[in-house]
Amino acid sequence: MDDISLVSQSPDASQGDLGMTKQFGASVGFSDNVSQRQKWSDADPVPKQIEHLGVRCVPVDPSIHIVPRTKWEKVETGICILATVPGSSLVRIRLACAYIRPLWPWASPVVVPPPTTYAKQLATTRWRTSTTW
Repeated sequence: MDDISLVSQSPDASQGDLGMTKQFGASVGFSDNVSQRQKWSDADPVPKQIEHLGVRCVPVDPSIHIVPRTKWEKVETGICILATVPGSSLVRIRLACAYIRPLWPWASPVVVPPPTTYAKQLATTRWRTSTTW
């Protein structure tokens, strides 16, 4: 089982909820990956960053941006690779639409928009030119 969230009113209640979840999981054949378990509380003295469903956030501090798990590394890598792909600009446009763009819109209601520099980099990659006007 992957990516489940439990919200409890107290640490004691969370242990009970976790126990029930484990019991149910065992009864239907799920296994729990303990190394992936994350616990946080709004009472923590230092707010913790958590990762869930491919995004990272600090649940108790809405001023900290929600970003993809690997930040924008996959997008940057994809743009660099795209620049080396042979073929017409149409090929690179289709590849960008199929493999680069999907890296962030799935979580767009909550994730901060990608840096605007990526639009310029993608345009430069598409035409293979250094003209920026």
